[in-house]
Amino acid sequence: MLKRSALLLTVLAVVIALFTSSANAQTNGYAGIQVNASGELKMNTVRDNSLKAIALQARKALGSAANETCEMRCVSLRALEKAIEANNYALTEEMKYLAGLTRIEYVFFDPENKDIIIAGPAENWVVYPELDRVVGIKSGRPVVRLEDLVAALRLYGPDGSDPTTIGCSIDPTPEGLARFQQFVRTVNPYRMSVSEIRNGMTSSIGNYNVRVDGVSPNTHFAKVLVEADYRMKLIGIGLENPPAGVRSFISAASATDVARNALCRWYFVPNYQCVKMSDDGNAIQLVGQGVKLVGEDEVIAAEGSRAQTGGSQNPASRTFTRSFTDRYEKVSMVSPVYAELRNLIDIAIVAAYLNQEGIFAKADWSMPTLGDETKYSIETGSPLKYAPAACNVVSKGGRLMTPTGGGVQIQPQVALNDENLVDNDAKFAKVSQLPEGKWWWNN
Repeated sequence: MLKRSALLLTVLAVVIALFTSSANAQTNGYAGIQVNASGELKMNTVRDNSLKAIALQARKALGSAANETCEMRCVSLRALEKAIEANNYALTEEMKYLAGLTRIEYVFFDPENKDIIIAGPAENWVVYPELDRVVGIKSGRPVVRLEDLVAALRLYGPDGSDPTTIGCSIDPTPEGLARFQQFVRTVNPYRMSVSEIRNGMTSSIGNYNVRVDGVSPNTHFAKVLVEADYRMKLIGIGLENPPAGVRSFISAASATDVARNALCRWYFVPNYQCVKMSDDGNAIQLVGQGVKLVGEDEVIAAEGSRAQTGGSQNPASRTFTRSFTDRYEKVSMVSPVYAELRNLIDIAIVAAYLNQEGIFAKADWSMPTLGDETKYSIETGSPLKYAPAACNVVSKGGRLMTPTGGGVQIQPQVALNDENLVDNDAKFAKVSQLPEGKWWWNN
């Protein structure tokens, strides 16, 4: 039995089901999520040393020039839509995965041809269906998916709503927190094993509510938001091994610097200083890693200011969020869901840019196919509704009880505010002309 003085209860009412049936499971493998018919999150894990190694094992010819690695591949959105229509609305793999783009780095509006062009690095890709991952063979980075781009374009597009927040939140219910507090009062470390305490916390707090904002919860876009959020929380509380040297909340926490019943909340947000815009407003470049992890006191308000949402970060929480942010690029190479999250943030900023600068109207492009769910369906998954709690218990001297919450919060229009532009007089070289009969080309 644990001595009372040596018990640190990290009641990390974390967001999701565990990776395996073991309540203290760790994973060094690649994880994805599945959603059952009732909307419950389930983890799916495949162990390997690196996703890049998986990609390297899958070097296969696709019978297309998309095999080539290219520093700047261009995709015409108007021509892509016409190609889909000409193919009777059946999408090829090149269309689904935007000819292998692994990032949208540039967006151009071509006034002469009234065209919208996205561009960035690209390479051959491999589909890894067990985890719903599609990654570049050379880099191991996830490719940009058309369905994710379309989800954002519909939100901010010609028929979309006013600029809004995209994100998710996975939080305990008030009833669950009440049951949790009641259980905590019954804990007797002299008579209860660690597993009994852990299981009691998990069962008392029950399911967490999952909320997706902005985009449809039935989309791949939503799945990535939720997976990135809850896996980050698992890392924080020690239920997933910290990747790339990240220092977890649980490793930094002590009973003296965290309140007994504090609620730690962590959010992924964009690094809003990530856009260069041309002086005529017809081009942007996305720069930097684009993502950071922040705590309760650092969430961006709608107008771009910082706003407290109910409390400040304790030292252990601050250590975790800063460590994760500083190592984000390395983390995304080990756990590709974070590279996917970065792609989603880029996509959201692209869509907000097109909205803010009136590019849809300038291009006279109404997205007749891509904007129509009956012609191109992206709401193909089950809606995310809830997730069973997962709790961790460690011995560290003292007692600490900390449910966690938070999520992902993307307000892409904030990145386009004048004060956030990295360079609002950037110059961009023109892209080469679209080859006849093509919708993508290497610049």
